[in-house]
Amino acid sequence: MVNITNYEKKFNKNGYLVLKNFLSAVEEKIIFKAFFETLSKYLKISKSSSGMNFNSTSIHNKLINFRKKNQKNLEICMMS
Repeated sequence: MVNITNYEKKFNKNGYLVLKNFLSAVEEKIIFKAFFETLSKYLKISKSSSGMNFNSTSIHNKLINFRKKNQKNLEICMMS
């Protein structure tokens, strides 16, 4: 028998599924590298991505400013 409460704990109060630590460090690095390469075509970002990851406030701030200045290009960037 499936325990429903175990599944319910994985959803937040808005009903979104919350998954944490489901990627290995290698998988996360590969995905981030692809994201970084795509993003660097549209934004001036230093080629050194060491120490940067999806939690980087620098990247978040650049994306926010990019969205404010050029929303159409951000849409193109995210679709590629």
